[in-house]
Amino acid sequence: MQRIVPCAFLALLALPAAAQERVDIGNGHVLMVGHPFFYMGREDDFTAGVNIADFDGDGDLDVAFINGRHWSQADELYFNRGDGRLLESREIGELRSTGYGGCAADLDLNGTMDLLVPRDGLPPVIHFSGVNGPLSSTIGLNRTAGARGCAVADFTGDDIPDAVIGQRGNVTFMVVGPFSNVSPTVDILTGPVVGVATADLNADSQPDLILSMRGTATGAVLYNKGGGSFSDPLYFGAEDQPSRAAAAVDWDGDGDLDIFSAVLTGENRVFLNEGGKFDTALELPPTAPAEAVAIADFDGDDRPDAVLGTEGHNVLVMNWPYGYAVIQLPDEEADTYDVAVGDLNGNGFPDIVFANSGAPNSVIYNTTDPED
Repeated sequence: MQRIVPCAFLALLALPAAAQERVDIGNGHVLMVGHPFFYMGREDDFTAGVNIADFDGDGDLDVAFINGRHWSQADELYFNRGDGRLLESREIGELRSTGYGGCAADLDLNGTMDLLVPRDGLPPVIHFSGVNGPLSSTIGLNRTAGARGCAVADFTGDDIPDAVIGQRGNVTFMVVGPFSNVSPTVDILTGPVVGVATADLNADSQPDLILSMRGTATGAVLYNKGGGSFSDPLYFGAEDQPSRAAAAVDWDGDGDLDIFSAVLTGENRVFLNEGGKFDTALELPPTAPAEAVAIADFDGDDRPDAVLGTEGHNVLVMNWPYGYAVIQLPDEEADTYDVAVGDLNGNGFPDIVFANSGAPNSVIYNTTDPED
């Protein structure tokens, strides 16, 4: 049974959307929100994923947007000018398709960043980077999926990346690396899985799985038993608290990793790791239905904070030593399917990129410079 514990909540701060461009988040940090230059993509793009990585190998972070959902659209790669501005872009791959989520990693171990794209009704694809440029060659994996999310890690312990593909209406499965169009797959779990994350939850130096679910429970933890096998699912939350995304984070500062779940109905929750079980949850104030979550220290106080992508205004959850605050961002309301964080402009602070379905995507820059 899930146990809810109280925590110190300071305020729910809603900032006006009209012409608001600077959001004070404490400790001298300001978020730059809403400038016309901070938007990209088209209103008719059904963007369902965003991935930040140095795809072209020039030392700064680029951004890949995954488009489509249930409809055929082109994924796009935006190149960083070096100062955080994303002024050049091109389509990824030759075919438009039905992408969700995405996982950026060096999947072929050649020193460049590649991109795995789950697809609805089609096999996942991998776009490899190499001598012909970033994300320049593509292969399809050999299993059709109703895919919604992915996670990449060395799940089998052979020093080669593997991937887990989450499916909402079918079997979540692992693709065993090295990757090719004949890579073997292993069934993981049957159930309504729509999000996949990985972290070492029990400190045994092996990557475990966190599956977000739309039904059955808020999510499930599967512990890695070695050699590509996993434990039976340890469900957490409740069936009426569905989630599309979760992230591992030591939210309470006790040295082990908790689970921050973006919940589609009511309060978002942090499920506390208590000896490998997640029966106790901290409730955060309800927002618009939350569909995505990412973790970073946004205000430089050495404590993890969270950003939530929602079906309305997106929000920050600031994890201050004396309590927490939920800050509603004055961005345009949108159906945000994914969120990623990374230092795009090279100032040492995490910036935020939102993937919006049916609206332009957006970037929020994090600064301490009053002249920005």
